[in-house]
Amino acid sequence: MGSVAGMLGRLAEDSNPEMKQKVATFSGKLCRELAHVAGWHMKNVVVGLTANLTHQHSKVRKTTLRGLRDVLVARGAENFLGDAVP
Repeated sequence: MGSVAGMLGRLAEDSNPEMKQKVATFSGKLCRELAHVAGWHMKNVVVGLTANLTHQHSKVRKTTLRGLRDVLVARGAENFLGDAVP
């Protein structure tokens, strides 16, 4: 799970808006399905998704918010929001 979360965290920083949306959607779905396992590994994903909240496209921001919501409610990930906000 750690490897997958690390990869998603790096992909969230990709410059392609479609990739940002896909990462947010997949991360959210992963955390909904495996909430008891995935949350502990999502620090880099939370940081990447939080950075995407300032993207110029509203679709990216909207999808990011949905994905971030699902990631943060996963057990263990709630502590990472403080690390993502400067």
